[in-house]
Amino acid sequence: MKFYVKNWRCIEEVNIELSRANIFMGKNSTGKSSLAYAAYFLSKLTEWKDPNSLAQQLFATSLDGIIRRDIAGPHYPQVIQVDKTLFEAKTKEDFTIPTTSPWKDSYLLPSGRVSALKYSQLLSDYISKSIETTPSMRPLLIFTGALTELMKALTIPPLLLFIYDWVKVHTGKALIEKKELGNTGTALLRASTLLSLLELHYIDYFTNLEIPLHQAPDGFIDILIIKSTIDKAPEGSLIVIEEPENFKNPLLLIDLTKEIVHKAIEKHLTIIMTTHNDLLVRAIAKAIEEGTATPSDIAIYYLERSKENPWTKTRRIAVYEDGTVEEYPDTEGVITKLF
Repeated sequence: MKFYVKNWRCIEEVNIELSRANIFMGKNSTGKSSLAYAAYFLSKLTEWKDPNSLAQQLFATSLDGIIRRDIAGPHYPQVIQVDKTLFEAKTKEDFTIPTTSPWKDSYLLPSGRVSALKYSQLLSDYISKSIETTPSMRPLLIFTGALTELMKALTIPPLLLFIYDWVKVHTGKALIEKKELGNTGTALLRASTLLSLLELHYIDYFTNLEIPLHQAPDGFIDILIIKSTIDKAPEGSLIVIEEPENFKNPLLLIDLTKEIVHKAIEKHLTIIMTTHNDLLVRAIAKAIEEGTATPSDIAIYYLERSKENPWTKTRRIAVYEDGTVEEYPDTEGVITKLF
C-alpha cells in the first residue's frame, strides 16, 4: 500500500509503503505522530467531508494551521495519498476530498487515551449513581457542570475523536454526532452516557474481584482499549496506536505487540504504531523468528529531523527472514551514553 504525504506539518515529502503492522520510531518531535495522523486524516475525511473541522479535532487548528511553513510562508499543495485515494489542498480554500477510503473504517488511539476513558467512565458512574439516589437533579447538574468544565480543561484534541471512535467500534454506530464534538462538555456528557451502556469493568488478576474502570491500573486499561479496538474493528480497517508501550512492563509489552501483529495479519488490518521503544521492534522480530509473521507483514520506519535538515526524513529498517533487524541510528548513541 503506497503512502505519500507532502507539505503536512513537519513533513516536506515522504513516500513509503505500508504493510499490515507498521512502526514509526525515532526521537521526539521527528514527525512520527504527524505521519500516522495523516493516514487517519485521509481515511476519516470520507466520513467527515470537512477537512477544517477534522483538523480542528485532531490538532486544535484549521487546515491552514498544519500546512508546512518556513520563513517564505505556507507551502502548497498539501497532499495525502494512499494508493489511488487522494486528498489535496491547492490553497486553504481549494480542496480535493476523497469519496472512498482505502480502509473499511479508521480508529485513533492517541497517547492520552487512558486518561480520557477514565474521566469519561468516572463521570458516567457518577451520573448513574446520582440519578438513582438524588431526589432533586439540581445538585447533580451543578456537580456535573463543574466536573465537565474540569474535564474540558484536561481534554484536548484528539481525545474527543478517540472517544467518538471508541464508542463507535463498540456499538457499531456513530452515536456521538460530529457537531457535538465542537462542544467539549456536551460531547463528554454524551460519551459518558454511552459508556455506561458498555458495562466496562476490570477483573483483578489475583483476587478475581471486579474493580471500577477508573480505579484499575493504567496498563491494564490501555491493554483493554487496544485489544478491544482491534477485536471489534471491521476487517480491513486502519488503527493508529500512539505509544503502545505506555504503562506496561517489558513482558506485557512483548505479548501485546505479538498479539497486535497476529490480529493485523488475521483481520487484514493496517495498524500503525508510533514509539520511542525498540522493544516493539524486538517483539516483532521474535514473532518472525517464531513463524507467526513474515517480513512482508512488517514495515519499520525510522524518522529523523535536525536543525540542518528540519523536515522529516524516513528510513526503512530491514527485517530479515530469521527475525533479525537492521540496526537503526539510535543504537550506537544509546550504547555510547550508557557505557
